[in-house]
Amino acid sequence: MGTEGTTELIKTGDTVYLRFDEKMLRSQTEGSSEAETQAALDALLGKWVQEKADAEDAKDLAQFCDLDSYLEGFKADDTEAKRAGGSAVNGTPTVVLEESYRGEKATAHVAAKGTPYLLRFQVTGGAEPIDMTFSEFDKPVPVKKPAKKDIVDLD
Repeated sequence: MGTEGTTELIKTGDTVYLRFDEKMLRSQTEGSSEAETQAALDALLGKWVQEKADAEDAKDLAQFCDLDSYLEGFKADDTEAKRAGGSAVNGTPTVVLEESYRGEKATAHVAAKGTPYLLRFQVTGGAEPIDMTFSEFDKPVPVKKPAKKDIVDLD
């Protein structure tokens, strides 16, 4: 999540589990007293927080678990993206597409051979930089919820 830190995410059915690193917890408690920050670290560091996938806090992150939903806004006929040469992602040749909007630059690396899978997506120059790499297409993803002892109930 840019310079804010790291959030791990697991989605099973309609439940999302989130685990934050120390940097992320500190960024989320910015402006709080040191005692409040330490309490958050003591309670959450190394633990998973359970949320409904459609809860306000989890909704934006849950979309990362459904690539079709996440890419819904990138319609082929609704973009200003222009070809910007070629590159490679993990050894696979790609076509690079770029689009700029309101000070942000989006770059998509699409497989140049075989099925045109999105292999890497980046957004730079904005408030929320993104750099995601995709792999293991058309393979099942085994998802297992965290152990009960590792889940914090915020309620």
